[in-house]
Amino acid sequence: MIIPQLPSERLLFSTVRIKVALADGNEGIGTGFFFRYSAGDDKSVPVIITNRHVAANARAASFQLHKAIMVNNISQPSGEFFTVSVSNFSTQCIMHPQVDICAMPINPLLIEAKERAKSEIYYVALDESILPTGQKLEELGEIEEIVMAGYPIGLWDQANNMPIVRRGITAVHPALDFCGRAEGVIDAACYPGCSGSPILVLNEGNYQNKTGMIIGGARIILLGVLYGGPEFTIEGEIIATNIPMRTVPSAQMRLPMSLGFYVKAREIITLGDIVKRCVLPQ
Repeated sequence: MIIPQLPSERLLFSTVRIKVALADGNEGIGTGFFFRYSAGDDKSVPVIITNRHVAANARAASFQLHKAIMVNNISQPSGEFFTVSVSNFSTQCIMHPQVDICAMPINPLLIEAKERAKSEIYYVALDESILPTGQKLEELGEIEEIVMAGYPIGLWDQANNMPIVRRGITAVHPALDFCGRAEGVIDAACYPGCSGSPILVLNEGNYQNKTGMIIGGARIILLGVLYGGPEFTIEGEIIATNIPMRTVPSAQMRLPMSLGFYVKAREIITLGDIVKRCVLPQ
């Protein structure tokens, strides 16, 4: 098992595979990622963020979690992992009222993990320090390389409990709201199971800014959360759809366009305000 040091390695332990049992008896796969909201006075609220459509109508959900071990008083991944299930998943998630994201506080998950596996879980939470301001977005170029981690068509490294990491580029300048909504667009193939994937600008070592200057040091910016993409029908119609959690036969032929829509990171902040009102004592 690797000990994460680089930002790209830490990302491997930030995502979690979510298998949901739906009210209609079917199952689906989605992606979530750990995020830590600051609550002041060295307090925080850890959550798993995913899409609202992943949690909707879910009777239960199971999570593949890494078991932690302590080495010199430092938590590290043990190389072992286990499954923890949560009932009433949809009701445990706090929904954003306008856009397709939600958050589940992970304390119930931590309690269940201790009871079932007698272990702490190992995860690396993303946090507000990598959420971009409007100025930071304006400093980005029209075409930036992005990475996304998730579970396309349910695939993952089953032996090591690792996500599939892929690259793409921004298809619309990250500072612009696509079609006037709090959304952005990436040029990357987005498959069922990727719903809820974090979309990041991630550079290690050095990177080139929009003026061509080489900047030393790593850069990691969370642009947002993948939720959907356009499809092209054989009739020539373009339809924007949520990324499904499973592949199903369809009477209408639809072709994905290798583009993805993401909810912008500022809505993660809005969701955090709602989470803290629900979780923290007033």
